[in-house]
Amino acid sequence: MERDTMKPTTNEYEQLSEQVKAFVDRQYEDAYRLIDACRHPRTGLYADAYMSFGANPEQRCSVAATGVGLIGLAVADYEGWDDRAADKAKLTLNAALGRVAGCLPARDEATGFFAHFIDMDTGMNLGSEISTIDTSLLVAGALFAGRHFRDKAPEIATMARELLEQIDWTVVIADKRAGTINMIVQDGRGTAPVPAY
Repeated sequence: MERDTMKPTTNEYEQLSEQVKAFVDRQYEDAYRLIDACRHPRTGLYADAYMSFGANPEQRCSVAATGVGLIGLAVADYEGWDDRAADKAKLTLNAALGRVAGCLPARDEATGFFAHFIDMDTGMNLGSEISTIDTSLLVAGALFAGRHFRDKAPEIATMARELLEQIDWTVVIADKRAGTINMIVQDGRGTAPVPAY
């Protein structure tokens, strides 16, 4: 989306003092820098957490955090903070699609849903469930990035669409009448129903 076509809904930011604006701007960019520090340089997958007193990124990738990371790359590109954002998004999506050598993210073979926590270097399941929610966040982030980079790097949208279409979304529906969704996929079937939220 072109910057000048966006219309703010309020002018509250403009009414802030220059000192407060500078603080807010720094927090905004620093939030991206923190997310970027959680990114694995070889695979582009994102860690579940930032280790304040340890090495980063940690080895435990969260599939949901990877979706958030893709959104962060779109924001960073929009704001001009990272001129490599499109390339980073391509690497992340290639890893999610199993196209980075030595990294094959754990997925349910029948439905395509991802394990919640995987090793960010190899993609091996770290003993976690196959998660409909976390996979949805990954795909939402991919689609968001695809939309943002559609002119600069249209292949991102193509990869995001491919990821979307590799998943059998019907297993998420637990009970249409009750409005419940399955949180977990086990042996190709949805389990652990909860009210939709």
